[in-house]
Amino acid sequence: MKLLVIWVIRMSKISNLYAMSLFDVCLDDGKVDEVFSDFELVLKVFKENEDYIKLLNSYAIEKIEKEKLIDEAFKENINEYTLNFLKLLSTKNIMNTFYDCEKTFRKKYYEYKGIENVNVITAIKISEESKEKLKQKLEKITGKKVVINLSVDEGILGGMIIRFANSIVDASVKSKLEDIKKHIFS
Repeated sequence: MKLLVIWVIRMSKISNLYAMSLFDVCLDDGKVDEVFSDFELVLKVFKENEDYIKLLNSYAIEKIEKEKLIDEAFKENINEYTLNFLKLLSTKNIMNTFYDCEKTFRKKYYEYKGIENVNVITAIKISEESKEKLKQKLEKITGKKVVINLSVDEGILGGMIIRFANSIVDASVKSKLEDIKKHIFS
């Protein structure tokens, strides 16, 4: 178990280092927006084809074959920097760190662009109109452009929980009921 924890920590550090290095190179060369868009495309492909990452991470496949597979899948659709980054991860047999690399790159990109990443949990799916109104209010509050990540958790019963920067706004029915319970029984 201890070795597994050490390995996970090591892979996390490696993915952060690789992603931050790629970001810095892209920033210097004016390719940040392009590579960010590429990462979104690659992420979508990997999520739709989960076995593809396993294939590219396999020790059973020669490095040259992995590079060919990456070229066939992406060469016409992504920047050279992104393509070479994928090849690097694959030939080092650490393609499974791509998701962490993507998160780190996205975080750096949002910081660079002044974008606030906001996670919103609701009890039911909200409409696009409600999402847009919430986005506008949050942009007013934060003074930044906002990207909202919505998720549904019926366990909050109603209302919403908003997480951004170092803040949590818990306006869920569940938390209100828990507050009432504390006051009644204390």
